[in-house]
Amino acid sequence: MKRIPDEAIVLRGGRNRPEDIQRDIGTHPSGVTGISVECAIGLTIEELSTTIPHGQIDSTTVDKVREAGGEVIRTSGRSPYHATLTGLTPRQISSDALHLVFAEAGQVDIFLTTNDRLLKKQSKTKEY
Repeated sequence: MKRIPDEAIVLRGGRNRPEDIQRDIGTHPSGVTGISVECAIGLTIEELSTTIPHGQIDSTTVDKVREAGGEVIRTSGRSPYHATLTGLTPRQISSDALHLVFAEAGQVDIFLTTNDRLLKKQSKTKEY
């Protein structure tokens, strides 16, 4: 199986709270256990997100997932960009820190959240 390049974008749709992630963890028919994501190189976040049926997405890059101890493995799905994110706990995937990593990796101009806990933590560490 060909390794996905570090700079590939990884998108996950929906509310990514630990309980959401736990509910969505499954074993792909290929035997890989994790959560479904979209992953590609050479596409924008907007282009890659067209197959995600949720109004909310998180984005990161494969290298950031690997830095956190996880892996992104190409698996079949609804789109040619489907992959499975594996090797991270639901808390790691949904952590405040990972949301900020996703935002920074996606080079977002605006990070909008209603998470008061995250806002309090962020205001103490870095101003955007």
